[in-house]
Amino acid sequence: MPCIIRSERFFFRILEVYCAEEPYEDSSVDYMIFYYVRRKNTKFLCKESPVAVLDLRPSLDEIFKGFSPKLRKDIRRAYRDGIIIRVNEGYEEFHKLSIDFHKAKGLPLSLVPSIEFMQKTGTY
Repeated sequence: MPCIIRSERFFFRILEVYCAEEPYEDSSVDYMIFYYVRRKNTKFLCKESPVAVLDLRPSLDEIFKGFSPKLRKDIRRAYRDGIIIRVNEGYEEFHKLSIDFHKAKGLPLSLVPSIEFMQKTGTY
């Protein structure tokens, strides 16, 4: 199911769609942006960009085994330095962290998902 974000900038109505099956038209907006579309459509101008995808359905141990030795070493170092992994908890803290990060980097706050969206679309 795609993530859809509606926003307005100046007098333009913008629709940002993440992870759609394919691009489509929506006459209720002035400008549409599709990110990470699964099937391209020649009717639309498409730009390729690399995407990192990590399937979170396997256990953490299985995911860890699939990483390169250097990445596993870096993760072990992060554990020693006090990094903690929490699964399906701390949504409020993560949401605040995301907002602070977007503000610090000058990124649009419209890209920060709501707490309800994170809880609803989480993997576990």
